[in-house]
Amino acid sequence: MISDQPQESPVEPRLVDLEAVADNLSAALAQLPGILRLEPTVKSMMNRLRALSLNSLHRTTGSGWQEPRVVARDGLLLSAAGEILNVQIDVATDVAHPAVEVAETAQKRAAEIIRKAGLQVGSINVTILAIEGSPTPAHLRSTLT
Repeated sequence: MISDQPQESPVEPRLVDLEAVADNLSAALAQLPGILRLEPTVKSMMNRLRALSLNSLHRTTGSGWQEPRVVARDGLLLSAAGEILNVQIDVATDVAHPAVEVAETAQKRAAEIIRKAGLQVGSINVTILAIEGSPTPAHLRSTLT
């Protein structure tokens, strides 16, 4: 029996370049008011090495693995589970900007970038590792005490 309905072609999974998403996210976060830098940590360094090792292993063995599912940068870790992207952001902030507001703004910006990449937003965790500012001048310290 032949149907008059058009046949749907099978949906092929869309590959998203997590490296490009990480680059965009790093650049966007660096531009936000109150963020001094993405903070490198020993954990982020280990995550970078892990991602590089896994990518190299899959390329060498020819396992058909198309893209990295974990991407790490200084202060940034992206991990994808299917179409859901989870992000860990570690930052140093400026004392002149409230840390909670900086974290909320970073979460919102990260969610925008994830959606623009065609992925679903998973968890976005922001950890403020440092709050920095210029030291109080000596002549002001004496009046504060």
